[in-house]
Amino acid sequence: MGRLTAREAADPTSPGLLKAADSFYKTFALDCSRQQISVDLFLFASQYIDAATLESMSQHTGGEFLYYNLASTSSPVPRPRLQADEQQRLYQDVYRLLKRPLGFEAVMRIRCSKGVKVAMHYGNFFIRSTDLMALPIVDSHKAFGVLLEITEPIMPNSLISLQTALLYTTSQGERRIRSMTVCLSVSSSPSVLFNSVDLGASATLLAKMAVDRIFTASVIDAREAVVNKCMEIIHSYKTLVGGQSGNAILPPNLDGLPALCHALLRHGALRSSIPVDERVSLINLIRILPTVDGCRSIYPLLYQISSPNPPPSPMPVGPIAAALYGIGLPEFGDTHFDWEIERQFSPLELGSERIERAAVLLLDDCSKNLILWIGSRTPPEIISLLFGVSSFEMINPYAGVPRIDNPMNKQLHVLLEHSAKRSFYSQTLIIAKDSSDANTTGANWGPSQQAQLKIDAAAHAKFLSHLVHDRSSSSPSLHEFLAQVIK
Repeated sequence: MGRLTAREAADPTSPGLLKAADSFYKTFALDCSRQQISVDLFLFASQYIDAATLESMSQHTGGEFLYYNLASTSSPVPRPRLQADEQQRLYQDVYRLLKRPLGFEAVMRIRCSKGVKVAMHYGNFFIRSTDLMALPIVDSHKAFGVLLEITEPIMPNSLISLQTALLYTTSQGERRIRSMTVCLSVSSSPSVLFNSVDLGASATLLAKMAVDRIFTASVIDAREAVVNKCMEIIHSYKTLVGGQSGNAILPPNLDGLPALCHALLRHGALRSSIPVDERVSLINLIRILPTVDGCRSIYPLLYQISSPNPPPSPMPVGPIAAALYGIGLPEFGDTHFDWEIERQFSPLELGSERIERAAVLLLDDCSKNLILWIGSRTPPEIISLLFGVSSFEMINPYAGVPRIDNPMNKQLHVLLEHSAKRSFYSQTLIIAKDSSDANTTGANWGPSQQAQLKIDAAAHAKFLSHLVHDRSSSSPSLHEFLAQVIK
């Protein structure tokens, strides 16, 4: 009853490992849902534990799935430090879950006007009957996606209505209904349609559809579906609107779509090289994240803390910046983003051409890690201001960032606190020292120094893996991807 087996031992790359081994835990989850019980999973593991089978308990009860990886072989942090970091993350995650506002015994239904229906639902819930979403608990940290289908012709210049009704019980025992209604105009103009698309919502819905396809088909099919959908959108725009837009492949509000699709293909949820249990965790993250956090997970924020060549101007606040970084979105400003901080640090594109060996960069991907990368040629005066030591070699990657009374150090701590405050889960800071010169500088080092060099190289490689504009051993560069989808 509920027995787990070491399925990975037979074939670690089998696509079937992402699916539940049997239906016991799903049946248990449905029993919990009927009794209005939500299941939160906190999984600590140093080896394969078949998280895919266990995950159905949280998925079908609207619960949380939190995975703490204690396998030092897959982490740039030594095992004792890794265990301490994960224990601290557990404490912070439990604290966050206990203090968040919750609705209980909830059900939600999305209604559409004539001619439109909900074809698919995405998120953590259980569907009762055909369209009633059962949610033993509901909170503001999770999002749901739906795919709408046009079932009959709709007259241009008319309106269609969509309404979401959430029935829930407050922590004070009050039964309430929250209703949200939107009316959308119908147009026969393709240019009006394309110019009205929300890039962030489209990208996160495409991501939810991709991870759902993993379970109905395979990872390869999911990746192909992302590429094909991107090509289909570009082809449709060029065919229907191309003559009115010159050489543009997409309207300005969708300029970032190819970059987001390319970054999604590099996300751990769609990569077979990531350990299975960790991929299950990343799949769950994509399934539940709201729009802005979902964009950050797909296309991380890269901040420039210091550089001898600062950007000429702050990043412009436009539709692409709004979708990728959440800047300029009033509906998210109060709870997720401080726009002045975003503008001050000017988030960079995720390509090596943006990386200077004399700079300090911070990468935030909305997951459990913040990565602070330090270039090997960073000037000693900057290292002294940030870390209180006189040289790159003296930086202790496990000591964190000390608090020093100077403007640059204070700015860095403001950004670290800002990232931690808005993060979906608790985060651990990884200090990644540039190991590009390791082959020459570390040739004559002793065993302990060589061991530290390997750890530095692992942290450096983890940072580089997020530079999704670059070519990797298994994926094309963004430039090559654009050539593929535009042809």
